[in-house]
Amino acid sequence: MALKDNVRDGALREMIVTMPRALTQAQASKWKVLTSGWAREAERLGYAHAIAFTLWDESRLLDLLLKAENRGLLLHFFEYPDFDIGRCAARTRNTIAGLGDRYRPGLHTTTEAEGKLHAFLRSERIRQEYLQKAREKLHDRWWLPQPGTDWPDQLRVAYDDAEAKWQEVQLPLGDGLSLPRSFSALAERCAAAAAALDPVEKGIASLIPPRQSRLGDDNDYPYPKHPNEEALDRVDRWGRALRSFGSYLRAHVLADLPCLLFTGPPGTGKTHVLAEVCSRYAAQGGIVLFVEGAKFTNNDPIARQFMQWAAFPGTSLRDLLETLNAMAEGTGLPVLLCVDAVNETPDRNIWRSGIEDFAAEVRSVAGVKLVVSCRSDYLKQTMPKELGEQRMSGWAFAEHEGLGVEVFEAFPKYVAAYRVRWNGLPPLAREFQNLLFLKIFCEAYAGRTPEPGTLTLATVLREFAGSKAKLLGRRIDCDPNRTLAALRELSDAMLTTQSLMLPEQTAWEICLRHHTPTESSRSLYRALLSEGVLAEFLGPDDELGATSFVRFTYERIWDYFVSLRVLPQNAQPSSELVTKLRNADWRWRNSGVVGLLITRYAEAAGQELIDLIAPNRRPATDLIELFLEGLPWRTKISVSSRTWKMFQHALKQGLVENEFDHLVPLAPNPEHPWNAAWLHDRLLGVSLAERDRTWTWWVNEQFLDALDHSPLRELLSWAERAPVEILDDEHLLLLATLLAWCASTTVPAARQRLATTLVRLLANRMQVTIRLVERFSTVDDPYVLERVLFAAAGAAQHANEGDTKLTQLARVVHGKVFADATVQPHILIRHYATEICEQARTKAPLPPGVTTDSCHPPFRSRWPRIWTDAQYRRKREALNDRPKLFASVEPGPDPGYGNWGRYVMSGRVHNFNRNGCGSRRPMIAIRGLMRRLPSDILFSGYSSSGGILMLRI
Repeated sequence: MALKDNVRDGALREMIVTMPRALTQAQASKWKVLTSGWAREAERLGYAHAIAFTLWDESRLLDLLLKAENRGLLLHFFEYPDFDIGRCAARTRNTIAGLGDRYRPGLHTTTEAEGKLHAFLRSERIRQEYLQKAREKLHDRWWLPQPGTDWPDQLRVAYDDAEAKWQEVQLPLGDGLSLPRSFSALAERCAAAAAALDPVEKGIASLIPPRQSRLGDDNDYPYPKHPNEEALDRVDRWGRALRSFGSYLRAHVLADLPCLLFTGPPGTGKTHVLAEVCSRYAAQGGIVLFVEGAKFTNNDPIARQFMQWAAFPGTSLRDLLETLNAMAEGTGLPVLLCVDAVNETPDRNIWRSGIEDFAAEVRSVAGVKLVVSCRSDYLKQTMPKELGEQRMSGWAFAEHEGLGVEVFEAFPKYVAAYRVRWNGLPPLAREFQNLLFLKIFCEAYAGRTPEPGTLTLATVLREFAGSKAKLLGRRIDCDPNRTLAALRELSDAMLTTQSLMLPEQTAWEICLRHHTPTESSRSLYRALLSEGVLAEFLGPDDELGATSFVRFTYERIWDYFVSLRVLPQNAQPSSELVTKLRNADWRWRNSGVVGLLITRYAEAAGQELIDLIAPNRRPATDLIELFLEGLPWRTKISVSSRTWKMFQHALKQGLVENEFDHLVPLAPNPEHPWNAAWLHDRLLGVSLAERDRTWTWWVNEQFLDALDHSPLRELLSWAERAPVEILDDEHLLLLATLLAWCASTTVPAARQRLATTLVRLLANRMQVTIRLVERFSTVDDPYVLERVLFAAAGAAQHANEGDTKLTQLARVVHGKVFADATVQPHILIRHYATEICEQARTKAPLPPGVTTDSCHPPFRSRWPRIWTDAQYRRKREALNDRPKLFASVEPGPDPGYGNWGRYVMSGRVHNFNRNGCGSRRPMIAIRGLMRRLPSDILFSGYSSSGGILMLRI
């Protein structure tokens, strides 16, 4: 059967038959007869070459198994046959089951850090991503031109060299279905192939003739392109594709490394991410051993404790690793050893002194990978210095900073799971990107609705503590006030010792003073542990045995109770507290407490605590930073005129790079006084030229620069895919207001994204659409108004037959666009306004006094003002302080026009017509367009003192 199945491709060269026994003489003779018959059958079937038939009998199999490279197979099948995939899976399942609320798969949200882990593991997810990226980028290979007949020999040699470099890329690409053996090696070859194209591009460019002026109009761009221009574009396109693919590969070189250190701040969900990755990887067929760092309970070597936990019957780590590698042979995936939260190991010294020996053993077995996670603030105490500082070779590094932009996806899942009645976005505060805080928020308001205007950080923590106190009161018959008093005393004890941890005995005694249980299972201490308010950690052994320590699960809870201790509710700061707050070292050690005090005092007194700390109105930098961090938690009662002055002070001192970085995250929050409605009034109050210089420039940066964190891009990303039904009208209007103002951007692709997203948000939300159009009816920016009307037209198209709100929309739009004595000449504004009126005419009555003719051509529009040639020359001479403005639209020394003409106009307008088309008014020729742009800019209020200019099309 094998001979018949493989005859078509003719690739079969050898057939190996295994038989774990020694052949007798008769059996050996029988084997010769069989192989002769098979050889004749192969010849009859048409094989062009002889097929080898090889027998692996007992002696041959023993020889193979005793080779060093096959030791894992020998161990797996003969030494430890009971240590199999099922046992590994069971150990990992037990670890995940013990995580409790720290891992709830139904609430999982994919994060950037998770993607890095998949890349490191070379999982199926990263394989699919890699193949998609390779198809996208390497497809441009088909556009590469063949050498032209006019190419000189030197250029042809350069082209052949570039082709040879491409052939070197193809080898590590492999079969087109698998991941490359080395991402870094393939990236280097892509870079070399791209560099080899540079002399080809230079050679082709030298063959392109200079631009020839045309008689009568020296401003015309030559058209069509020269054949070598087309060839140059295609070579350039292929070079950029290779560089882009190389950049992707370099971003994933951690796939080449055997060990990874996974870090992040407390509460960000590192354990959840690792549990999710391990679960998915095991479901994919990978072999996983997932253990918590707390399981390493003594100072024995890491390898010994790991083998004991895994219940491996062997005596060496190398045997375990090679056995696992043999087990994974058929999966095509590396083995994953994952140790979570090594900072929770009682004796962290075992990692600082032993992790590199453990990792060295892992590196010696090619098919095994190691992931170790540690809290960022414990790296110094837990890891060797080189590893903690990410300088140790052989290690990859990934940091999990929390949910990031994915908070918008996670938030609806959590509030639904905990039955929190909430419509809209959460405050865009960094705390909500912390998975533990999101859980605390949901537990605080489970089954309830947060009161409008009261959602502050202190309120959330107070509600959480109160809800837990009531729950424990029912469970263990403890007065909730006594529970809260115990939490305050625990905080006091930590503040006194300047440590976030207390010995278990101390914590037990504090709880016992506030509640005497009838039995140990109903103790307050045990209840606080089981409810996740406190967490217990093993400490190092002493002469009496193991020790244990306790801390608050989420450190912000400690911050809250300490803040109550030093500043009781509705009290004025004591002189003792003011003295502490003026001490930079105390503020540094208690920064979370200070941040809470700043927001709590503003809520209670309507004043800024910083003014008490720095009576000279010159606050220290750390105080301003804490003030800025707390801005998303402010409400109408905690923002005053002094708050704004302090924000402006931070801006002038350079502590705020751009005010919009802090204001935009506040925009969708109805309870914040600096939301999008406030921002709208502020932007409306300045000229178009000033908005372009400040606001539009900032918006452009968000889309053009590779910023790690962009509040605008995060909001837009969420709005593009989030369930719109979770937004009430007020949230939706604020979000739409912000995105509409962002449509002033001069980045065309971004403007299109914003417009499409606005249509998505406003579909079937006609009342919000009407309010948005009314809000922007007086905006003098045609970019913004055009996109608002585009979104309104989309909402009108989604409207149902008989929707009377469509009549209201048509009335507002008609009054803005068509009701005046003259209609503005902006073609798209008129088009979208006409579409809205047409939708109203077909689905609902037009408003009284609005006729069909009034919103159709001919319109009462005025022709745009354009300078004559003489005016243009005079202005250019008179305004010699602005040479770049005029040069951007004029022909340069190279082919084509200045920056605006080359980078903006050339991609959109071709074949300019110098002559009229038989109409009374000729088409605007290239010279007219050249004259119009500077005139429009100067008419809009641009001045040379205004800084950078936004050139629009």
